[in-house]
Amino acid sequence: MKTSPQLETSPVRELVRAGHELAAAMDADTPLIEIAKLVSRLATELDVQLARANALVKPLPYGGGRAIAIKHPKRLYEWHGATVVLKRETANGWAKLPAGTEGTIKTLKGSRRGLEFVSNPCRCCGVQVSINGMRPEHFELLELVKGNTGEDK
Repeated sequence: MKTSPQLETSPVRELVRAGHELAAAMDADTPLIEIAKLVSRLATELDVQLARANALVKPLPYGGGRAIAIKHPKRLYEWHGATVVLKRETANGWAKLPAGTEGTIKTLKGSRRGLEFVSNPCRCCGVQVSINGMRPEHFELLELVKGNTGEDK
């Protein structure tokens, strides 16, 4: 496998090479200070690389950074069955859902009550929360059902 010249001379590559050389030459006579220095340099370089990786991946404040912009439907019934995430914290009389909660939309054909959000089941207890009267701007659309006519009355 070919690598770019930049990667071949990077500090990470040098540390990996030095680590392999030290591991190959290590025996009972290898000074502990040499091992400790190498481990310290490896840990420092890993911290630097982790910081770089985290800077490159900026998650969205909702949806965990995996939400892709999909054009919102114009008619409420076209939202039926759509997979969405909440843009902000939302509550009803029994539960409060944090921003980023994933779920689906239910609608009644001809209804003007707004959208009904049904959360995905909780991982620990399986509870689902349903909140009525929501508007399209409360959601980030993840997936839309094509050819949708809404739920029957």
